[in-house]
Amino acid sequence: MTDVQAKPAVSYSESLEITGKRVGEFLQGLLAMAVPELILASCAGDPPDGPQETESYAFVVKPKVPRFVFREKPRVLIANLWFKNEVRHATHKKWVLEIFGREHIEFFKDLAHKLVEGFKVEIHVRLKSEKPQYTSMFGK
Repeated sequence: MTDVQAKPAVSYSESLEITGKRVGEFLQGLLAMAVPELILASCAGDPPDGPQETESYAFVVKPKVPRFVFREKPRVLIANLWFKNEVRHATHKKWVLEIFGREHIEFFKDLAHKLVEGFKVEIHVRLKSEKPQYTSMFGK
């Protein structure tokens, strides 16, 4: 049996699941040290219960709400990272990073560079809007 035959085949979906979770772990570590006010969330807006098998992550700013306020303020969405999305032309080897707000470009370009080095993928960085987006999501 040759080395090629001895290695198990990994399907596209399995490699995507591993990548999503591994990238989430990597991102959470970076954000906790560099920008703790950013939350890693699903693109639907809810913060996941830790890194998970996913096709995308969103970056939202933690709302600054005093403890006595019972109403949730809208979250500020500043970026989406897509691992797989047909409309955005994201694949398991070519990810797409969409940025909302020109002031965040340099931070996310640096983050994309770290992801490229760590995961050996191509990342297309796109400015989607000049200003951050506001979401009305509730959750953690």
